[in-house]
Amino acid sequence: MTSRKFNLRAQGTHPVNRALLELCPTVPNCKIITEGYILRVHMRHDYDWSTKSRSSPFAKSGLSYTYRAFLFSVSMIPAVLQPALADIPAAINADLEFQTSANGVTAKFAIQDAGSETALQISIHDGLVTEAQIAQPAGDAEFTLSARQDDWKEFFAAVPRAPWQSYWGMLRVLGHNPGMQVLGDMASFIRHARLWRISLDRIRDAIHSRPLSADHVEYEEITEEDSIIGRYVWLDSVGWGKSKVFCESAGTGPQHVLFLHTAGADSRQFHALMNNCELQQRCTMFAFDLPGHGRSYPGSKTQPEGFVNDEEQYVSAIKQVIEKLKLHRPIVSGASMGGQVCLAVALRAEELGVSGVIPCEACDHLPLTQPIYHLPGDQNEAILNAERVCGMISPTAPMSNRKLIWWIYSSQAVQMFHGDLKFYFQGWDGRDRMHLINTKICPVYMLTGVYDYSCTPELSRETACKIPGAKFEVMRDLGHFPMTENPTVFLEYFIKGLEHIKSAHSLLKDDKMCARVNTLDFSSNTKKELFYDIVLWQLSFGISEKCRGGRWLKGYSRPVMRGSRPTHFASSLENPTSGQGTPEWSIKSRFLSKVDFRPLD
Repeated sequence: MTSRKFNLRAQGTHPVNRALLELCPTVPNCKIITEGYILRVHMRHDYDWSTKSRSSPFAKSGLSYTYRAFLFSVSMIPAVLQPALADIPAAINADLEFQTSANGVTAKFAIQDAGSETALQISIHDGLVTEAQIAQPAGDAEFTLSARQDDWKEFFAAVPRAPWQSYWGMLRVLGHNPGMQVLGDMASFIRHARLWRISLDRIRDAIHSRPLSADHVEYEEITEEDSIIGRYVWLDSVGWGKSKVFCESAGTGPQHVLFLHTAGADSRQFHALMNNCELQQRCTMFAFDLPGHGRSYPGSKTQPEGFVNDEEQYVSAIKQVIEKLKLHRPIVSGASMGGQVCLAVALRAEELGVSGVIPCEACDHLPLTQPIYHLPGDQNEAILNAERVCGMISPTAPMSNRKLIWWIYSSQAVQMFHGDLKFYFQGWDGRDRMHLINTKICPVYMLTGVYDYSCTPELSRETACKIPGAKFEVMRDLGHFPMTENPTVFLEYFIKGLEHIKSAHSLLKDDKMCARVNTLDFSSNTKKELFYDIVLWQLSFGISEKCRGGRWLKGYSRPVMRGSRPTHFASSLENPTSGQGTPEWSIKSRFLSKVDFRPLD
């Protein structure tokens, strides 16, 4: 006979493991082996369970066959937490954030395997965890965090995978599964969101014997002299009205870059990048806070609690910033909501004068099926919004950066985040338009963190596949806020995006030049002279590697010129510094204005 796996709940008031311990010794050659949170029962292959009485724990399971081995799932919570149970209160109480947020609080909550009859109960009295014990979940816990055994196993791993890095992620992505839910008083669950989240994180640390991070952590920006300069410009929107918007800039590089912040946040998210010396040499970087966000004034038509974002107003704001700051062919990059609108910008690249986009954590559409954004009752947005979004941060991100993201979200005006989500989930739908993006005009390089469970790497990849010529890459060890979570790791990917856009435009210039020259008729000396000027202009300015040393002509099936080529010119192509070729190098591109360089069909 073959083995079979199944889950079995306790009969009556007895847990499964207790029933098995009582029953198995009566079975010949029966052996119980515990493996983590799994109870493996081995027995003689010819033992017939169908002969057991109705009092057997298997009686109601419908088993009437002979099995060689059974696998019983018992409560994950006691099995995994038992070794660290005594250390849990101290681990939580040692957290400075918990001490601050729990000051004066008395509460009790539980962590439970879905369907199990036991749970871990955490008791907080006057700001301190006084007890962590395995108990019946129906006790006096105000609310219970319930999840399936496999989900808790993933959550309590040393380095969890997405979306198990946070209980918020489990609720959002796995909330449709039976048992994945919050039981009890939802108002208490919301009110104590910060406390139960910190408690879960510290329990994970206790299980893996990890020391608590330092209370005082340094920011990633190592420079003492901040080079970011801020100013205000006036924008005007049909829906928002006039607004004095805060903009900032840094760097002296030739490439202009415009950064766009996430929903319900502001451009402080990009400060570590904007202070990076390497980027400052490559680029001149700009960022701004949308009206009503961060340091920007609200629009004159925007009422408190009434902000709503949409595609047209968002793109209009970007266009006005580009014009007001006189940006020259900028590359636009943003994350989350800022990444979604990058795709809208790419659709209108010629109108906006944009040379490329690097959308992060973006896709062509996200459905509004997110239960964690529809919680009932009164909510403290300053805490709840920050807690919800920080679940999307990579668990490997430095603590200082995690706290900064939390702080930025906590500091926004009421309902700003909610108004941005109306664009993020409802106002943005590019599913039928992605194929219209012309990557010859506006190259697209998409990036998504592996820990982003809101816009997953799979969704971003699917969107990139709809855009002819677009590139996509998954970012390791990063989540929904890559530029803030770990700027050092993100920089590697961002530079790849910059190089891709630069390379795409360089190749396009070469193709346009070569393709147009292929169509010229060199029957007269005047046209030959024009051709020589074009070639030498290309060679002397060295637009790309393909243009240097005469090698730019290779790879084209048709001859570039019809007619003879002077010997001294051929010599200069082979050796531009030769004596015969030297006079030709002094010729300027005086005829170039007469030539229309357009690509061949």
